[in-house]
This record gives sequence, C-alpha cells and structure tokens, in this order.
Amino acid sequence: MDMPRAALVGSLVLAHILFWVFWPLALAPLCVAAVLLWSRWRAGILAAVLLSPFNLVPVFFFAWGAGSYGLGTARLMTYGERGPEFGNLDRVVRCYESNFG
Repeated sequence: MDMPRAALVGSLVLAHILFWVFWPLALAPLCVAAVLLWSRWRAGILAAVLLSPFNLVPVFFFAWGAGSYGLGTARLMTYGERGPEFGNLDRVVRCYESNFG
C-alpha cells in the first residue's frame, strides 16, 4: 500500500475510534489526512470525507431506525425517570418508549 492510501486508512481508523471516545478529536486525523493527500491524491480527500464517522454514523443510525420502524420494533429511546404516560403508544410516531435508566 502506497503512502497516500496508508495515510488515508490510518487516519480513518483513528478518526472512527476517536469519534466514540470524544468526537471533536476525530477531526484532527481527518485534517492531517487532508493535508497529506492534498498534493498527491485529491480523490483521497473525497474518500476521507465520505468515509468519515461524521457521515457514516448518521447514515448507519438512520438506516437502523428506518429498518426497525419498518419491522415494527422501533422504540423512542429516552433517559431518566419514567412518566405516567410511559407505557402508552405515542400518537405522533406510533411506537412505544424505551428507557435507559
């Protein structure tokens, strides 16, 4: 693997790891990859943008939500104490709530 592709793969892996730890830090490896790739491999910058966690994570969660809604297993995820209406079907989105604690 040549240097531009290795830099792209390494920065994407690091960006995905840092995204889940502390998301603003994930911008640093992507910026470093953009600087390294700018003069040699401009298509790599497009790949870094499209494969970055800032694009892939929302697409993944949207697809997950759309799939679970289509299967009838969707839940409104909430935090905190349960309210008196917790077990009722939501009138707008037509699904039940689920609580994290």
